[in-house]
Amino acid sequence: MIRESSSGDRQHWDAFVQSHPEGTLFHEHAFRQAVASTFPHRARYMTAERGGRIVGVLPMFDVRTGWAGRRLVSVPYGVGGGVLAADEAAAEALAGAATALAAELRCAGIDLRGGTMRLRGFDRVDGYLGFRRELPATPADIAAWIPRKARAEIRHARERHGVTIDEGDEHLNTAWRLYSENMRRLASLNYPRRFFTALLDAMPDRRRVTLARRRGVPVAALVSFTHRDAVMPYFFGATREARSCGAAHLLYAELAEWATGRGLRTFDFGRSRAGNAGSADFKRFFGFEATVLPYQRWKAPGMSVADPSPDNPKVRFARRLWPRLPLCVTRPAGAWLSRWVTG
Repeated sequence: MIRESSSGDRQHWDAFVQSHPEGTLFHEHAFRQAVASTFPHRARYMTAERGGRIVGVLPMFDVRTGWAGRRLVSVPYGVGGGVLAADEAAAEALAGAATALAAELRCAGIDLRGGTMRLRGFDRVDGYLGFRRELPATPADIAAWIPRKARAEIRHARERHGVTIDEGDEHLNTAWRLYSENMRRLASLNYPRRFFTALLDAMPDRRRVTLARRRGVPVAALVSFTHRDAVMPYFFGATREARSCGAAHLLYAELAEWATGRGLRTFDFGRSRAGNAGSADFKRFFGFEATVLPYQRWKAPGMSVADPSPDNPKVRFARRLWPRLPLCVTRPAGAWLSRWVTG
């Protein structure tokens, strides 16, 4: 039986996500809560049950945009998503229910950001790389875990540039300012500050905000979350100066050491576009190997799905313009536009 899930199903839903080897924090109700409280998208979460027991889940949001049409996305603003199922029959039942809902709502398509089972009627979407690596046994092993050249950057950050790391929720506003500055420099939209706050509120025991200072001046920040035995740096922000003083290297190394000390086993470095050589190369520099993320897409018959990638000429033009605008424009504009461009 397939039914639409409500917030009252949270306990059983999250228990299934926690038990499934492919479950991510983006499948959890905490992420649903943060997205729903920040953006205008309606949650359409589906549960597959057999004999009164959950055998599959599919978290989706109904995303309506003027330029890309209406879509079901699993899940917006997330690296992961897609169908989690105990078997192929449950996965196909969820996929069938999703396409039926999309047809009813006259959606142009369905985007699934994860799910290793290939679903009938869904096409593979290439172009996104994931980076995960097992952490060492103890914090003392982190130095050997980090490649030699990256270790040198970390040492120089501390010894030559006087970079220090502070932890605490009180740094969230500074982290958002650094993040929005960094996103403008990368010609990307920043999410609204209230989304940061909503995520921290939704995951009170699984969040971490860290700030890097160079001789007392903030230069970089991380907002990270944990899921089961993994840690994920989700938001990163930095000034131009951060690159020259190794602040990012020190932030990530310190996060890995912190995670190892708490018994976490995996460092999830998130995703990069295959064409974004800078981001992917930085993660490889830290010893991570890329894997192609199993994204899938269903297209409604007779309807076109707009291409939001940087290869789209319209997107390319906007990305050339964005870094030239002042922060007083890009911060509020990016926060507003991000409701339509879901990452």
